[in-house]
Amino acid sequence: GRIVTLVSFFSVALLGQTSWICLAIATRDSLFLSHFSAEHINAATLVVCLVSPPLCRSISSVTRRVGIASMCVYFQVALGLMVLCLKFLLHIAPVVAVGINFVFVDVALSLMHQMFWEICGSFFDVQESKASFGIISMGNLVANLVVGFVVLPRLNTLSFAPGDIMGVLIGICVVNVSYLAVGLPMAARLGAAAKPKGAAPKAVTGSAVIPPLVFDRAYYRFICAFEFLATVTRQMVDFSQMTGMAAYEQAEVRRCLGLIQGAQSCAMFPLLIIQGFLFGYLGVIQCMCFLPICVSLFGWVSATATSPMHLVLARASYNAVTYTVFNTSRELLWLPIHPSRRDVVKPFVVGNFRYASRAASCILPMVLALFSGGHKTSILNGLLVALGVVWATLCFTARKPYLLEFYDSLCEGRHVDFDSAHVDLVQPQDEMIRTLLQQHAEAR
Repeated sequence: GRIVTLVSFFSVALLGQTSWICLAIATRDSLFLSHFSAEHINAATLVVCLVSPPLCRSISSVTRRVGIASMCVYFQVALGLMVLCLKFLLHIAPVVAVGINFVFVDVALSLMHQMFWEICGSFFDVQESKASFGIISMGNLVANLVVGFVVLPRLNTLSFAPGDIMGVLIGICVVNVSYLAVGLPMAARLGAAAKPKGAAPKAVTGSAVIPPLVFDRAYYRFICAFEFLATVTRQMVDFSQMTGMAAYEQAEVRRCLGLIQGAQSCAMFPLLIIQGFLFGYLGVIQCMCFLPICVSLFGWVSATATSPMHLVLARASYNAVTYTVFNTSRELLWLPIHPSRRDVVKPFVVGNFRYASRAASCILPMVLALFSGGHKTSILNGLLVALGVVWATLCFTARKPYLLEFYDSLCEGRHVDFDSAHVDLVQPQDEMIRTLLQQHAEAR
Protein backbone atom coordinates (compact mmCIF):
# COMPACT_ATOMS: atom_id res chain seq x y z
CA GLY A 1 0.00 0.00 0.00
CA ARG A 2 1.32 3.35 1.13
CA ILE A 3 4.78 2.10 2.17
CA VAL A 4 5.36 0.20 -1.07
CA THR A 5 4.38 3.26 -3.13
CA LEU A 6 6.65 5.59 -1.16
CA VAL A 7 9.60 3.18 -1.21
CA SER A 8 9.23 2.76 -4.99
CA PHE A 9 9.00 6.53 -5.51
CA PHE A 10 12.07 7.37 -3.44
CA SER A 11 14.10 4.46 -4.87
CA VAL A 12 13.60 5.85 -8.39
CA ALA A 13 14.33 9.39 -7.14
CA LEU A 14 17.61 8.16 -5.60
CA LEU A 15 18.42 6.35 -8.85
CA GLY A 16 18.16 9.63 -10.78
CA GLN A 17 20.10 11.61 -8.19
CA THR A 18 22.92 9.05 -7.96
CA SER A 19 23.17 8.85 -11.75
CA TRP A 20 23.81 12.60 -11.81
CA ILE A 21 26.38 12.32 -9.01
CA CYS A 22 28.30 9.45 -10.66
CA LEU A 23 28.55 11.22 -14.00
CA ALA A 24 29.38 14.56 -12.35
CA ILE A 25 32.21 13.05 -10.27
CA ALA A 26 33.72 11.22 -13.25
CA THR A 27 33.57 14.41 -15.37
CA ARG A 28 34.91 16.57 -12.55
CA ASP A 29 37.96 14.38 -11.90
CA SER A 30 38.87 13.83 -15.55
CA LEU A 31 38.54 17.58 -16.28
CA PHE A 32 40.58 18.49 -13.21
CA LEU A 33 43.45 16.17 -14.12
CA SER A 34 43.47 17.49 -17.69
CA HIS A 35 44.02 21.11 -16.55
CA PHE A 36 45.76 20.83 -13.16
CA SER A 37 48.24 18.53 -11.48
CA ALA A 38 47.04 16.26 -8.68
CA GLU A 39 48.76 18.53 -6.13
CA HIS A 40 46.13 21.22 -6.73
CA ILE A 41 43.36 19.00 -5.38
CA ASN A 42 44.31 20.00 -1.84
CA ALA A 43 43.90 23.71 -2.53
CA ALA A 44 40.54 23.01 -4.20
CA THR A 45 39.38 20.98 -1.21
CA LEU A 46 40.40 23.79 1.15
CA VAL A 47 38.11 26.07 -0.83
CA VAL A 48 35.32 23.50 -0.43
CA CYS A 49 35.88 23.48 3.36
CA LEU A 50 35.56 27.27 3.45
CA VAL A 51 32.52 27.43 1.15
CA SER A 52 30.47 24.52 2.52
CA PRO A 53 29.54 25.68 6.06
CA PRO A 54 28.07 29.10 5.15
CA LEU A 55 26.38 27.65 2.08
CA CYS A 56 24.81 24.82 4.09
CA ARG A 57 23.52 27.32 6.66
CA SER A 58 22.04 29.50 3.91
CA ILE A 59 20.29 26.56 2.26
CA SER A 60 18.97 25.36 5.64
CA SER A 61 17.52 28.83 6.22
CA VAL A 62 15.82 28.81 2.80
CA THR A 63 14.55 25.26 3.39
CA ARG A 64 12.84 26.31 6.61
CA ARG A 65 10.96 29.01 4.68
CA VAL A 66 9.92 27.10 1.54
CA GLY A 67 9.80 23.53 2.86
CA ILE A 68 12.04 20.59 2.13
CA ALA A 69 9.91 19.26 -0.76
CA SER A 70 9.99 22.55 -2.69
CA MET A 71 13.69 22.98 -1.89
CA CYS A 72 14.53 19.60 -3.47
CA VAL A 73 12.90 20.69 -6.74
CA TYR A 74 14.46 24.18 -6.68
CA PHE A 75 17.88 22.68 -5.97
CA GLN A 76 17.68 20.39 -9.02
CA VAL A 77 16.75 23.43 -11.15
CA ALA A 78 19.74 25.31 -9.73
CA LEU A 79 22.02 22.35 -10.52
CA GLY A 80 20.90 22.30 -14.15
CA LEU A 81 21.39 26.05 -14.56
CA MET A 82 24.82 25.92 -12.92
CA VAL A 83 25.98 23.08 -15.18
CA LEU A 84 24.68 25.01 -18.21
CA CYS A 85 26.72 28.08 -17.19
CA LEU A 86 29.83 25.93 -16.64
CA LYS A 87 29.33 24.29 -20.05
CA PHE A 88 29.52 27.68 -21.75
CA LEU A 89 32.34 28.91 -19.48
CA LEU A 90 34.36 25.82 -20.40
CA HIS A 91 34.74 27.19 -23.94
CA ILE A 92 35.60 30.74 -22.82
CA ALA A 93 37.83 30.24 -19.76
CA PRO A 94 38.45 26.49 -19.34
CA VAL A 95 40.81 26.74 -16.36
CA VAL A 96 38.35 28.89 -14.40
CA ALA A 97 35.44 26.62 -15.36
CA VAL A 98 37.29 23.47 -14.23
CA GLY A 99 38.21 25.02 -10.87
CA ILE A 100 34.65 26.21 -10.21
CA ASN A 101 33.25 22.85 -11.35
CA PHE A 102 35.42 20.94 -8.85
CA VAL A 103 34.15 23.00 -5.90
CA PHE A 104 30.57 23.05 -7.23
CA VAL A 105 30.27 19.25 -7.62
CA ASP A 106 31.81 18.56 -4.21
CA VAL A 107 29.40 20.90 -2.42
CA ALA A 108 26.40 19.86 -4.54
CA LEU A 109 26.65 16.13 -3.89
CA SER A 110 26.90 16.72 -0.12
CA LEU A 111 23.78 18.90 -0.15
CA MET A 112 21.89 16.46 -2.41
CA HIS A 113 22.49 13.57 -0.01
CA GLN A 114 21.49 15.67 2.98
CA MET A 115 18.24 16.91 1.42
CA PHE A 116 17.26 13.52 0.01
CA TRP A 117 17.49 11.66 3.31
CA GLU A 118 15.88 14.55 5.18
CA ILE A 119 12.81 14.43 2.95
CA CYS A 120 12.74 10.64 3.20
CA GLY A 121 12.76 10.98 6.98
CA SER A 122 9.74 13.30 6.83
CA PHE A 123 7.63 10.63 5.07
CA PHE A 124 8.43 7.68 7.37
CA ASP A 125 8.32 7.15 11.12
CA VAL A 126 11.22 5.49 12.95
CA GLN A 127 10.10 1.88 12.50
CA GLU A 128 9.16 2.44 8.85
CA SER A 129 12.54 4.08 8.22
CA LYS A 130 14.42 1.06 9.55
CA ALA A 131 12.46 -1.23 7.26
CA SER A 132 12.44 1.03 4.19
CA PHE A 133 15.75 2.90 3.95
CA GLY A 134 17.77 -0.20 3.11
CA ILE A 135 15.47 -0.94 0.16
CA ILE A 136 15.54 2.70 -0.99
CA SER A 137 19.35 2.55 -0.93
CA MET A 138 19.20 -0.09 -3.65
CA GLY A 139 18.52 2.78 -6.06
CA ASN A 140 22.03 4.01 -5.27
CA LEU A 141 23.57 0.61 -6.01
CA VAL A 142 21.68 0.19 -9.29
CA ALA A 143 22.71 3.68 -10.46
CA ASN A 144 26.39 2.99 -9.71
CA LEU A 145 26.22 -0.30 -11.59
CA VAL A 146 24.48 1.16 -14.64
CA VAL A 147 26.65 4.30 -14.84
CA GLY A 148 29.89 2.46 -14.09
CA PHE A 149 29.45 -0.54 -16.40
CA VAL A 150 27.12 0.80 -19.10
CA VAL A 151 26.79 4.60 -19.39
CA LEU A 152 30.41 5.76 -19.00
CA PRO A 153 31.89 3.04 -21.26
CA ARG A 154 29.25 3.87 -23.87
CA LEU A 155 30.03 7.61 -23.66
CA ASN A 156 33.73 6.84 -24.08
CA THR A 157 32.96 4.65 -27.10
CA LEU A 158 31.01 7.53 -28.64
CA SER A 159 33.97 9.87 -27.89
CA PHE A 160 31.90 12.25 -25.77
CA ALA A 161 33.88 15.29 -24.66
CA PRO A 162 33.42 16.68 -21.10
CA GLY A 163 31.21 19.45 -22.50
CA ASP A 164 28.97 16.82 -24.10
CA ILE A 165 28.71 14.92 -20.80
CA MET A 166 27.68 18.19 -19.15
CA GLY A 167 24.80 18.23 -21.62
CA VAL A 168 23.84 14.76 -20.36
CA LEU A 169 23.96 16.08 -16.78
CA ILE A 170 21.58 18.89 -17.72
CA GLY A 171 19.23 16.32 -19.24
CA ILE A 172 19.30 14.26 -16.03
CA CYS A 173 18.46 17.41 -14.03
CA VAL A 174 15.44 18.04 -16.29
CA VAL A 175 14.22 14.47 -15.73
CA ASN A 176 14.80 14.73 -11.95
CA VAL A 177 12.95 18.06 -11.73
CA SER A 178 9.98 16.69 -13.66
CA TYR A 179 9.86 13.51 -11.57
CA LEU A 180 10.06 15.32 -8.23
CA ALA A 181 7.68 18.12 -9.21
CA VAL A 182 5.01 15.58 -10.17
CA GLY A 183 5.76 12.86 -7.63
CA LEU A 184 6.30 14.77 -4.37
CA PRO A 185 2.77 16.30 -4.26
CA MET A 186 1.31 12.85 -5.01
CA ALA A 187 3.40 11.33 -2.21
CA ALA A 188 2.29 14.08 0.16
CA ARG A 189 -1.36 13.28 -0.58
CA LEU A 190 -0.82 9.78 0.77
CA GLY A 191 -0.71 11.33 4.23
CA ALA A 192 2.68 9.78 4.78
CA ALA A 193 4.27 12.33 7.06
CA ALA A 194 4.26 10.31 10.27
CA LYS A 195 6.41 12.63 12.33
CA PRO A 196 4.82 15.11 14.76
CA LYS A 197 3.92 18.43 13.20
CA GLY A 198 4.92 21.85 14.46
CA ALA A 199 8.66 21.44 14.80
CA ALA A 200 11.07 21.11 11.95
CA PRO A 201 13.61 18.30 12.10
CA LYS A 202 16.63 19.25 14.13
CA ALA A 203 19.52 20.00 11.82
CA VAL A 204 22.97 18.85 12.84
CA THR A 205 25.12 21.93 12.50
CA GLY A 206 28.55 22.70 13.77
CA SER A 207 29.05 24.40 17.09
CA ALA A 208 31.39 27.36 17.17
CA VAL A 209 32.50 26.50 20.72
CA ILE A 210 34.20 23.25 21.71
CA PRO A 211 31.92 21.60 24.31
CA PRO A 212 33.90 20.74 27.46
CA LEU A 213 32.25 17.31 27.37
CA VAL A 214 34.41 16.36 24.38
CA PHE A 215 37.52 16.22 26.58
CA ASP A 216 35.82 15.08 29.79
CA ARG A 217 35.32 11.46 28.82
CA ALA A 218 37.67 8.96 27.14
CA TYR A 219 34.96 7.60 24.84
CA TYR A 220 34.31 11.04 23.31
CA ARG A 221 38.01 11.48 22.65
CA PHE A 222 38.00 8.14 20.82
CA ILE A 223 35.04 9.28 18.70
CA CYS A 224 36.94 12.46 17.79
CA ALA A 225 40.02 10.38 16.92
CA PHE A 226 37.96 8.08 14.67
CA GLU A 227 36.32 11.07 12.95
CA PHE A 228 39.70 12.73 12.41
CA LEU A 229 41.29 9.56 11.00
CA ALA A 230 38.30 8.84 8.74
CA THR A 231 38.36 12.37 7.31
CA VAL A 232 42.14 12.62 6.92
CA THR A 233 42.59 9.19 5.35
CA ARG A 234 39.69 9.85 2.93
CA GLN A 235 41.41 12.98 1.64
CA MET A 236 44.75 11.16 1.40
CA VAL A 237 43.12 8.29 -0.51
CA ASP A 238 41.55 10.80 -2.94
CA PHE A 239 44.89 12.50 -3.47
CA SER A 240 46.76 9.22 -3.94
CA GLN A 241 44.17 8.02 -6.46
CA MET A 242 44.27 11.28 -8.44
CA THR A 243 48.08 11.15 -8.49
CA GLY A 244 48.03 7.56 -9.74
CA MET A 245 45.57 8.36 -12.54
CA ALA A 246 47.17 11.64 -13.60
CA ALA A 247 49.36 9.82 -16.13
CA TYR A 248 46.40 8.55 -18.17
CA GLU A 249 44.23 10.18 -20.84
CA GLN A 250 40.82 11.68 -19.97
CA ALA A 251 38.92 8.79 -21.55
CA GLU A 252 40.95 6.23 -19.59
CA VAL A 253 40.43 8.19 -16.34
CA ARG A 254 36.66 8.27 -16.93
CA ARG A 255 36.71 4.55 -17.71
CA CYS A 256 38.56 3.78 -14.47
CA LEU A 257 36.24 6.01 -12.43
CA GLY A 258 33.25 4.24 -13.96
CA LEU A 259 34.74 0.84 -13.14
CA ILE A 260 35.31 1.95 -9.54
CA GLN A 261 31.64 2.90 -9.20
CA GLY A 262 30.47 -0.36 -10.74
CA ALA A 263 32.88 -2.57 -8.78
CA GLN A 264 32.06 -0.89 -5.46
CA SER A 265 28.35 -1.55 -6.07
CA CYS A 266 29.05 -5.23 -6.75
CA ALA A 267 30.96 -5.42 -3.45
CA MET A 268 28.27 -3.50 -1.56
CA PHE A 269 25.53 -6.06 -2.32
CA PRO A 270 27.06 -8.90 -0.22
CA LEU A 271 28.25 -6.46 2.44
CA LEU A 272 24.71 -5.12 2.88
CA ILE A 273 23.41 -8.68 3.18
CA ILE A 274 25.93 -9.82 5.83
CA GLN A 275 26.18 -6.45 7.61
CA GLY A 276 23.58 -7.40 10.24
CA PHE A 277 25.41 -10.67 10.96
CA LEU A 278 28.75 -8.86 11.29
CA PHE A 279 27.40 -6.37 13.82
CA GLY A 280 25.63 -9.10 15.76
CA TYR A 281 28.74 -11.29 15.90
CA LEU A 282 31.55 -8.73 16.20
CA GLY A 283 29.91 -5.54 17.53
CA VAL A 284 30.41 -1.91 16.52
CA ILE A 285 34.03 -1.36 17.54
CA GLN A 286 35.35 -4.49 15.86
CA CYS A 287 33.39 -3.76 12.67
CA MET A 288 34.97 -0.29 12.65
CA CYS A 289 38.30 -2.08 12.00
CA PHE A 290 37.25 -3.01 8.46
CA LEU A 291 37.94 0.49 7.14
CA PRO A 292 41.45 0.88 8.67
CA ILE A 293 42.35 -2.43 7.04
CA CYS A 294 41.13 -1.10 3.67
CA VAL A 295 43.08 2.13 4.20
CA SER A 296 46.33 0.23 4.78
CA LEU A 297 45.56 -2.04 1.83
CA PHE A 298 44.94 0.95 -0.44
CA GLY A 299 48.22 2.59 0.62
CA TRP A 300 50.15 -0.61 -0.11
CA VAL A 301 48.45 -1.17 -3.50
CA SER A 302 48.98 2.47 -4.53
CA ALA A 303 52.68 2.21 -3.73
CA THR A 304 53.14 -1.02 -5.71
CA ALA A 305 50.49 -0.71 -8.48
CA THR A 306 51.64 -1.51 -12.01
CA SER A 307 48.21 -1.19 -13.65
CA PRO A 308 45.23 1.16 -13.27
CA MET A 309 43.07 -1.90 -12.49
CA HIS A 310 44.98 -2.34 -9.22
CA LEU A 311 43.90 1.15 -8.18
CA VAL A 312 40.35 0.46 -9.35
CA LEU A 313 40.00 -2.66 -7.20
CA ALA A 314 41.66 -1.08 -4.13
CA ARG A 315 39.48 2.06 -4.33
CA ALA A 316 36.31 0.06 -4.99
CA SER A 317 36.99 -2.03 -1.86
CA TYR A 318 37.61 1.10 0.19
CA ASN A 319 34.39 2.75 -1.06
CA ALA A 320 32.27 -0.37 -0.55
CA VAL A 321 33.34 -0.74 3.09
CA THR A 322 32.97 3.01 3.70
CA TYR A 323 29.40 3.18 2.38
CA THR A 324 28.20 0.06 4.22
CA VAL A 325 29.89 -1.24 7.37
CA PHE A 326 31.80 1.91 8.30
CA ASN A 327 28.98 4.43 7.85
CA THR A 328 26.71 2.24 9.98
CA SER A 329 29.43 1.88 12.63
CA ARG A 330 29.98 5.64 12.59
CA GLU A 331 26.34 6.23 13.55
CA LEU A 332 26.16 3.36 16.05
CA LEU A 333 29.11 4.86 17.96
CA TRP A 334 26.60 7.39 19.32
CA LEU A 335 24.27 4.67 20.63
CA PRO A 336 25.79 4.29 24.14
CA ILE A 337 25.79 8.05 24.86
CA HIS A 338 22.96 9.48 26.94
CA PRO A 339 20.73 11.73 24.76
CA SER A 340 21.35 14.79 26.95
CA ARG A 341 25.09 14.57 26.24
CA ARG A 342 24.80 13.38 22.65
CA ASP A 343 22.81 16.50 21.69
CA VAL A 344 25.78 18.61 22.83
CA VAL A 345 28.73 16.58 21.54
CA LYS A 346 27.49 15.25 18.20
CA PRO A 347 26.78 18.63 16.50
CA PHE A 348 30.34 19.73 17.24
CA VAL A 349 31.96 16.48 16.07
CA VAL A 350 30.03 16.11 12.78
CA GLY A 351 30.11 19.86 12.12
CA ASN A 352 33.10 22.09 12.69
CA PHE A 353 35.41 19.28 13.87
CA ARG A 354 34.83 17.34 10.63
CA TYR A 355 35.47 20.45 8.49
CA ALA A 356 38.62 21.26 10.47
CA SER A 357 39.86 17.68 10.01
CA ARG A 358 39.32 17.91 6.28
CA ALA A 359 41.20 21.20 6.11
CA ALA A 360 44.08 19.65 8.07
CA SER A 361 44.17 16.71 5.67
CA CYS A 362 44.60 19.16 2.76
CA ILE A 363 47.50 20.93 4.43
CA LEU A 364 49.42 17.71 5.13
CA PRO A 365 50.35 16.95 1.45
CA MET A 366 51.35 20.61 1.00
CA VAL A 367 53.76 20.32 3.93
CA LEU A 368 55.11 17.02 2.58
CA ALA A 369 55.79 18.70 -0.77
CA LEU A 370 58.10 21.21 0.93
CA PHE A 371 60.30 18.63 2.66
CA SER A 372 60.04 15.37 0.72
CA GLY A 373 61.02 16.44 -2.79
CA GLY A 374 59.91 13.91 -5.38
CA HIS A 375 59.06 11.22 -2.81
CA LYS A 376 55.82 12.83 -1.61
CA THR A 377 53.48 10.19 -3.08
CA SER A 378 55.53 7.31 -1.66
CA ILE A 379 55.57 8.93 1.78
CA LEU A 380 51.82 9.56 1.57
CA ASN A 381 51.13 5.92 0.74
CA GLY A 382 53.38 4.86 3.61
CA LEU A 383 51.43 7.16 5.93
CA LEU A 384 48.18 5.55 4.79
CA VAL A 385 49.53 2.12 5.75
CA ALA A 386 50.73 3.43 9.12
CA LEU A 387 47.53 5.35 9.89
CA GLY A 388 45.46 2.27 9.10
CA VAL A 389 47.46 0.25 11.63
CA VAL A 390 47.19 3.00 14.27
CA TRP A 391 43.46 3.33 13.65
CA ALA A 392 42.86 -0.44 14.00
CA THR A 393 44.83 -0.42 17.26
CA LEU A 394 42.70 2.44 18.59
CA CYS A 395 39.56 0.50 17.71
CA PHE A 396 40.55 -2.36 19.99
CA THR A 397 41.60 0.09 22.72
CA ALA A 398 38.16 1.77 22.58
CA ARG A 399 36.21 -1.36 23.50
CA LYS A 400 36.34 -0.73 27.26
CA PRO A 401 35.35 2.99 27.07
CA TYR A 402 32.47 1.93 24.78
CA LEU A 403 31.12 -0.48 27.40
CA LEU A 404 31.67 1.99 30.26
CA GLU A 405 29.71 4.64 28.35
CA PHE A 406 26.84 2.20 27.93
CA TYR A 407 26.97 1.39 31.63
CA ASP A 408 27.03 5.05 32.72
CA SER A 409 24.13 5.82 30.42
CA LEU A 410 22.07 3.01 31.92
CA CYS A 411 22.93 4.12 35.45
CA GLU A 412 21.52 7.55 34.61
CA GLY A 413 18.12 6.03 34.03
CA ARG A 414 18.17 5.37 30.31
CA HIS A 415 16.06 2.33 29.46
CA VAL A 416 17.48 -0.22 27.06
CA ASP A 417 15.63 -3.37 26.04
CA PHE A 418 18.41 -5.95 25.88
CA ASP A 419 16.19 -8.28 23.86
CA SER A 420 15.64 -5.67 21.13
CA ALA A 421 17.15 -6.45 17.74
CA HIS A 422 18.26 -2.81 17.48
CA VAL A 423 20.51 -2.84 20.58
CA ASP A 424 24.07 -3.22 19.35
CA LEU A 425 25.56 -5.53 21.97
CA VAL A 426 27.17 -8.88 21.31
CA GLN A 427 26.73 -11.61 23.93
CA PRO A 428 29.93 -11.01 25.99
CA GLN A 429 29.17 -7.27 26.16
CA ASP A 430 25.55 -8.00 27.13
CA GLU A 431 26.67 -10.26 29.99
CA MET A 432 29.29 -7.76 31.18
CA ILE A 433 26.81 -4.88 31.37
CA ARG A 434 24.23 -7.08 33.16
CA THR A 435 26.91 -7.99 35.72
CA LEU A 436 27.92 -4.32 36.19
CA LEU A 437 24.30 -3.32 36.73
CA GLN A 438 23.76 -6.13 39.23
CA GLN A 439 26.87 -5.12 41.19
CA HIS A 440 25.75 -1.49 41.14
CA ALA A 441 22.30 -2.45 42.46
CA GLU A 442 23.81 -4.59 45.26
CA ALA A 443 26.17 -1.75 46.25
CA ARG A 444 23.22 0.62 46.55
